[in-house]
Amino acid sequence: MSQFKVIYSGQFEDTADRNKQIAVLAKLTGTDTKKAQLILTAGKKLPVKTFTNSNDANKLVKLLASVGILASVSSTTHKSASSEKSSDPEIQSLRQQVKSLQNEVADLRAQMDSLSEFVDEYVHKKDFDLAEDNELEDLLDFDDDELPHATTKMADLDMDAEPTLLSKALPWIIIAGVVISVAAAAWQYQDLLGF
Repeated sequence: MSQFKVIYSGQFEDTADRNKQIAVLAKLTGTDTKKAQLILTAGKKLPVKTFTNSNDANKLVKLLASVGILASVSSTTHKSASSEKSSDPEIQSLRQQVKSLQNEVADLRAQMDSLSEFVDEYVHKKDFDLAEDNELEDLLDFDDDELPHATTKMADLDMDAEPTLLSKALPWIIIAGVVISVAAAAWQYQDLLGF
């Protein structure tokens, strides 16, 4: 599909009516007259409008020339999406690679499913098959005579025992150490200042 762009060249005729040139540019670009005046005098190329056939584009170029605005037509051809799909061998190759990767992923999923079925069927079932019903009942039925009895009584586990002498004196020892450290630092500071 071809497109035809009408491009303002950045040049205009000084002898033509400036107000008419500005009005035409404002209408084509969809801007106000101040911006159209800036576009006209900037001297830069600017696409004004795009057409699908060359006749309409050429008519606009002639209209612009009649008011003193110099423009030209630039044509571009775009390939349709369907022709690109069928004609480009690189795209076809990439599509085939994607399909083969999708097939590989599907195969891996199937293998993982079969592996998980195997684990569920044989590994987990095997644990229960090893222990016969009688063995399982024997494991669950404990005989109190076979278990060793605890010899420690709850009275022996005194949780609220009185603190030791060290645990009572430790806070006082820490406070004394801090006071002594501060006093020593102050004494050295006094010697440095010469008091």
